[in-house]
Amino acid sequence: MQNDSLAPVGVGTRSPVAEAVWQPWVHFAAAGAIGGAALGALDYGRLAASSQPFRQAWPEHLAHVSLMIVAGYIAGLLAALALRLCRALGQWVTAHSGLPLRLAISAVTATACLVVIIPVAIALFQGRAIRQTSVAAWGPYAVSIAGWALVAGAVWLVQALHQSLEARPRSWLLRVLLAAAAGLLLAPLVYADLYLFYGLYGYAHTVLMATSFAIIAVSTYLLLGGLRGAVAKLATGVVLACAPLLAYSAPRYEAALADFATHFAYTGRMIAVARTLTDWDGDGYSNLFGHKDSASFNRQIRPLAADVPDNGEDEDGVFGDLTRAELDAARQARARGQSAAARARYQALTGDKPSNLLLITIDTLRADRVLPDNAADPPAFVDFKREGVRFEHAFASSSFTQNSVTMMATSRYDAARATASLFDVLRDAGCTTLLAFAETPFKILDDSRPSVVRSFEQRAVIPDRDPGDLGAFHSYAATRPTSEAIVSRALDLLAAHRGRRTCTWVYLFDVHQWQQLQDPEVVGSDGAEGSERYDHAVAYALKHVARLLDGLEQLGLASDTVVALSGDHGEALGEKGIVGHTRWVYNPFLHVPLIVRAPGVEPGKVADTEVGLIDVMPTLLDLLSVTPALPDLDGASLLPLMLGQRAQHAVFAHEAEYDAVFASGYKLVVDRPEGRYRLYDLCGDYDEEHSLFGAPGHERIARELYLAYQASGAPR
Repeated sequence: MQNDSLAPVGVGTRSPVAEAVWQPWVHFAAAGAIGGAALGALDYGRLAASSQPFRQAWPEHLAHVSLMIVAGYIAGLLAALALRLCRALGQWVTAHSGLPLRLAISAVTATACLVVIIPVAIALFQGRAIRQTSVAAWGPYAVSIAGWALVAGAVWLVQALHQSLEARPRSWLLRVLLAAAAGLLLAPLVYADLYLFYGLYGYAHTVLMATSFAIIAVSTYLLLGGLRGAVAKLATGVVLACAPLLAYSAPRYEAALADFATHFAYTGRMIAVARTLTDWDGDGYSNLFGHKDSASFNRQIRPLAADVPDNGEDEDGVFGDLTRAELDAARQARARGQSAAARARYQALTGDKPSNLLLITIDTLRADRVLPDNAADPPAFVDFKREGVRFEHAFASSSFTQNSVTMMATSRYDAARATASLFDVLRDAGCTTLLAFAETPFKILDDSRPSVVRSFEQRAVIPDRDPGDLGAFHSYAATRPTSEAIVSRALDLLAAHRGRRTCTWVYLFDVHQWQQLQDPEVVGSDGAEGSERYDHAVAYALKHVARLLDGLEQLGLASDTVVALSGDHGEALGEKGIVGHTRWVYNPFLHVPLIVRAPGVEPGKVADTEVGLIDVMPTLLDLLSVTPALPDLDGASLLPLMLGQRAQHAVFAHEAEYDAVFASGYKLVVDRPEGRYRLYDLCGDYDEEHSLFGAPGHERIARELYLAYQASGAPR
């Protein structure tokens, strides 16, 4: 049925394709308005449900609302064109055939979608836990078939709805009911996108987002498919004229957009699409939607580019053209070896140098739960903190276990450059290497970083889930506590090798599982939620750390053993609206405890300078007087700090889209998606709310950290 009221004045009968191109006004306006509203509802609802919603002043929210409208219109334009094509095709199908052709169209469409469905199906069964089950053998096939059937059924249903509505163009009650039913499908899709596939399966996120917008488009068609064109044209003109004006008139528009794109998942993705479409030179940055590409048609000049020194060109638009002398000075500051003087002094203090090492790693351990004195801490752990050196500003090099642990064990930011781990070096120096791990982290490292865990001469790997129990639907599937068994096995190994020089690594995993484990001894009573549950898991782990320390004393090994304890990365407990850990460089993800107790070191010291887990390997080698036959490490020995000397060096963290540099009480964040640097005062603004980059009075420290980053060789 042709709706002649939609034809522009002066335009005759057109082909279906011409109609789709020249008559998108109704669906464009409707899909844009509903798209913007849906984006706002999804994003603000998600943040409102978090423990710390996104907070900004009204001008930033004004910018956000206008940006939602703009992003909604981007989605609306695509939806409008698709709907117009579908409408024209549906009219042709209705006029020429019935059920057989509709079924054929459904089958062809679903088959074309297999290009996306099959990669998603494969990705869903790549988790290390699920690969160990029989489901992995047939799961991808079942998901592909189910996906094909769902797409085919959806296309057939849309064709049937179109035919029904064309016969009843003014059936508003039916339209509202059908739109509401379609809208209800958004809830499970959003839930799956944000929680079921949390931080994993990029293909699945893309499909879920596309499906969400398809549902929004269908709802738009159902609600406003019969609207006269004049009203829609007027609404389109008003909104398109006002949205950019509102957005660009808001103070701090660019900063607001950057925060918006980071924290608002759905609108942020639409903004990313818009940036890609307006990236004229293909360098990853446009000159619109908050980006500042000062040379829109020159790929070599872009935000965050590596600045080539002394070429007269400012490639990244920051601090002018760098000089070779500046970069050489920054590189020389990083080229630091082990402190021979500190080692000689330490050997003079200890006489008989310590022979053994006990390294304790607690996965997902925040610094603020361990470093401050806590009346509930077990006595042995309290003594350990008082006898050791506490590094209050220690940072992991990554918020993911595989990367962080590898960097700590090899003292290399780039694992591909590592030739040997700490444990390889100590084994070659005559130490017996012992390992006590939970099964899940061991298999993760064994699968992705085998050189870190395969060099141990004796290993105790404790099962952390019941046979056939997948646990959480992702790679980390531990479902039962293991700290007690790990510590018991570690003590057995130490007792069996008493009298030999040993290097023992104990890795506790229960804190990582604070959301999944159900054992009340680990996570508290059934009523415990959120941070209370996390705190219970930390207390459980520390109880068994204390038991390990007591056992070390009972075996007579404490006086001759260096003991180091740290997390591998941190955990967000509502900060920035996030619970858990993912691929960002916020402080809660990276700030970890680091405590080192060594014979001969004055107890009770607190080091307040920035250090990294990257520094653990050279520090422990110095304490054990072992000199590796390795090139200079990326980390620096912390022994001078432990002996009371002042030392300062930049510490780095690397993630897929973000880098961070810590030094001199400040933190520089390299935000590649937004193409900008951010500078934060670690003491005055730990929550990273107000960037000082470019602010008066902070030019010197910003340039110092910027030069350290440029000299680091981090990937651009």
